[in-house]
Amino acid sequence: MKKPFFICILSVLIISTYAQESFRISRPDLQFINEILTIRYDISGCVTGETIDIKLVVLNSKGDTLRPGSVSGDLGNLISCGPGKTILWNIAEDKINIDDELEVMVTGNRSPAPPAPAYSDLQKSASRGNVIISSVLIPGLGQKKASGKAGYLVFSGLICGTAASSFYYSMKSKQYKDDYLAAAGTERDDLFNKWEQSYNLARYLAIGAAGIWAVNIAWAAAIPIKNDHSRKVKLSFMKVSNKELLISARLQF
Repeated sequence: MKKPFFICILSVLIISTYAQESFRISRPDLQFINEILTIRYDISGCVTGETIDIKLVVLNSKGDTLRPGSVSGDLGNLISCGPGKTILWNIAEDKINIDDELEVMVTGNRSPAPPAPAYSDLQKSASRGNVIISSVLIPGLGQKKASGKAGYLVFSGLICGTAASSFYYSMKSKQYKDDYLAAAGTERDDLFNKWEQSYNLARYLAIGAAGIWAVNIAWAAAIPIKNDHSRKVKLSFMKVSNKELLISARLQF
């Protein structure tokens, strides 16, 4: 029994390496001990994370295909690329009588891309809390999320513009105050009037900005949240070849 199987191992080592496209399966390294055939091989030429579907092919001298059942190890679908792959075949458990020359080959194909879920309604309906918090952080953003209309972002422009004007007149008020304290005579009276006017204007603008912001938050708490399912964006993925993936998008009105 040992002599025919020794001939089998020699015949396997003569088999050239199997390669497909950009990946490569190395020449199998075989070892037969205690009725266990150990087949070692490497997968190279593919990127990290890529997987290969591995098959073990066993032929007798007549060309008939044997079907090993008691096999384990790096065999089957989604075998990761890299070195140090091992397949174990328990020949005794399969009750195969080795009295003939065998050919053992390790073949592989790229694993198909996993099906990607189709995404619909990419713009989810906003919750009330999300609407309010969004408007607190960025005035008008909550209303935009609730209604889908970007026009509500005008709140941001109004508040930012009013707050910036308040800051500007506040700085002018400070400047007039410093000049007033250093001046004398009629110029001092003129600077005092400018200081007072700038201070009052800065305060009114600050109150106005705070008022607009308060209205914005109150509106965000009351505005109806629109659940718009009239428009749906659906993404789908289709495998074209082993190296290409077609991504399509469909917008429904």
